[in-house]
Amino acid sequence: MPRDIPLRISRIFIRSPLCAFVLAVALGGCSTDVVDTPITDIGDLETPVALRTWLVAGPLPSPDLGTRRSNQIPARAGFDLDYLAAVGGETNYRATEGAEFPGPLGDSYLFRRFTWNTPYIDLTELYGRPANVAAYLYTEIESDEPRHAYFHIGLNDAGKVWLNGELVLSYPIDTPARRSERVVSVDLPAGRSHILVKIDQAGANWGGYFELAKTTTLSDVDSTPRPGRSSSIFPHSSRAYVSLWIIGVFVVSPVAFVIAILIYVRYRREADKAYVENLTTMMERGVPPHQAKALLTTTKEPSTHPARSAFFAGLALMLGGLGLTATEIVHAGFGNAGFELFVMFTGVALLASYFIVDRRKSE
Repeated sequence: MPRDIPLRISRIFIRSPLCAFVLAVALGGCSTDVVDTPITDIGDLETPVALRTWLVAGPLPSPDLGTRRSNQIPARAGFDLDYLAAVGGETNYRATEGAEFPGPLGDSYLFRRFTWNTPYIDLTELYGRPANVAAYLYTEIESDEPRHAYFHIGLNDAGKVWLNGELVLSYPIDTPARRSERVVSVDLPAGRSHILVKIDQAGANWGGYFELAKTTTLSDVDSTPRPGRSSSIFPHSSRAYVSLWIIGVFVVSPVAFVIAILIYVRYRREADKAYVENLTTMMERGVPPHQAKALLTTTKEPSTHPARSAFFAGLALMLGGLGLTATEIVHAGFGNAGFELFVMFTGVALLASYFIVDRRKSE
């Protein structure tokens, strides 16, 4: 066979469109840049760039720790738990589409690719509204040169963000997602950078905003929070939240307690005055003092009524709980005010029990 026959065959194969297509399909699996990892070209950032295509894995279990929210203490275990420890850890992990990692309960999770047509990455569309869970989001960006930028982030609920393995945001507070709620100054190298996000979900809606810009503000930012577990009126709510709780605990509750005391004292004075008047009237009609006192004690003597403690405690709890409930609703919406509502309605229940018992005794 002539030595040039293999060369002729290879030329025919390459020049044929059909054969070239078959060859491209056969070799397509060798490329990881096109299909395995979403890449966003950020350009010169003259226009803010929203990261809308992500590899997402979840929902992972994130048990409630039973702690109240604060600036330092996360509410759930998933906030600090490294679910990716078995595959390199959160600071070193580079996800690809279909990549698998073991879960904390022996199950496994896959990174799947999703694209949103809005800047808000809505995880509710993928997983519904579970409580006490977490999810990872991974994407990559491309810059044609080294540049300084600002990473505009809004999370619902708590979460962490890593850029090229560096933790650039750690936010343990459960808040609604607002565009540009947190702005992080970052230095991007030429070429690719990878971003990993972990969102720690308390309940109801969850998701986030992730945008890059060359300025600290976004001109088209809508200050309205995304529908979610809460709807805060404070764009930077952690300090405001602590301040409101200080007011609620050290101002609202003591004031409510004092008001309850004043109301009770006034009520008791009126009751004692009525008791003395009734006792005097009965004695003027010839009823022996001991019988008159016994009769008034078992019927209409408010000052010695055993349900007075319920009235006193109920009024204090109701007013204090009302103040704390208002504080929580203003900060984080009605859905976050469960404990405060419990306190308030406990006071309402005690007041109701007092009036029911008092009415029955009076009858």
